[in-house]
Amino acid sequence: MSKKKAGSRETIISVLILFFLTVVAAVIYIEQFRFSSTVSNLSEEFKSRKDRDSDQSGELLIAKLSIPESLVPLSPPVHFNPLNLSEKIDGKAELYLSAGFIRLETQRLQLKGRSGEWMEIFIYHMGKPENAFAVFSAQKRGDSEPAGIGDYSYRTQNALFLVHGPYYVEFISSSETESGLAAMKALGLVLIKDVAVKAEPVLGASLFPKTGLLSQSLEMIPENAFGFEKLNQVWTVNYRINGVELSGFLSKRSLVSEAQDLANSYANFLLEFGGKEEGTVNESGIRILSVLDGFEAVFSQGVFLGGVHQATDRDAALMLARNLKQHVKGMTGGF
Repeated sequence: MSKKKAGSRETIISVLILFFLTVVAAVIYIEQFRFSSTVSNLSEEFKSRKDRDSDQSGELLIAKLSIPESLVPLSPPVHFNPLNLSEKIDGKAELYLSAGFIRLETQRLQLKGRSGEWMEIFIYHMGKPENAFAVFSAQKRGDSEPAGIGDYSYRTQNALFLVHGPYYVEFISSSETESGLAAMKALGLVLIKDVAVKAEPVLGASLFPKTGLLSQSLEMIPENAFGFEKLNQVWTVNYRINGVELSGFLSKRSLVSEAQDLANSYANFLLEFGGKEEGTVNESGIRILSVLDGFEAVFSQGVFLGGVHQATDRDAALMLARNLKQHVKGMTGGF
């Protein structure tokens, strides 16, 4: 009798072990499938971007530069694609990938006769000027000042940053010296001269009315603007209205209906997270909402979605929203 019971127990244990191993095998298979799908999707995206990149099959852009005599190569050029970008900039790759990243080229250069003084150049091919400007503005540092190179550039004590067509470029120096800054500026001017790009102005530069606009405040948010995942390709700029500093935003959509739906979705998103409707300005269709200790304004005008973000004064927010709406109305011919 005891032998039969022991045999039964062994059978049950065997079945349980077999079941457990089957479950483990299934989980491993599913995870491998998910990983394979992710890699496949990223590979297809990379292939698509690569097909759009006319320089991908040719020599590297760095190799085309007329390097100033004051600089000598310290390492050979290296390039990275969407699949291995994180190997170079671990922790920041997602910012670039979300903004349309195609390729990164880097190289270290040494100031001639100065063994401890070198710089590294990073050339990010972002596909189009708006994408390059998006990462340029997102990376902007608080201690920066205009560099005066090209249309968009700024410098810090040991670095220079600029946008040149679809390229976002960084020059990072190993030291904070005038000679280092001078060398970076010289190389930046060489890049602008040697790398031909189409004359494509950044869209956001012409979207906003000039009255009250604070210079050097233009930014572009490629995705998940203000925490709302549906809101992408959003331009923002800061204003001073009646002594109050506040931020206005605009986003050009493909269709009028898309702009309308997105404006309503964003306003509803704010309401879901504790916002309160302060009323709609009937003659303009601007929605005013109070969120925490601030105010949000939201509207659509033609193919544009716009508004004011985190304003501290309701009247100033409404005034800026009206100015923005009127400005894009003029750009779209009243539609």
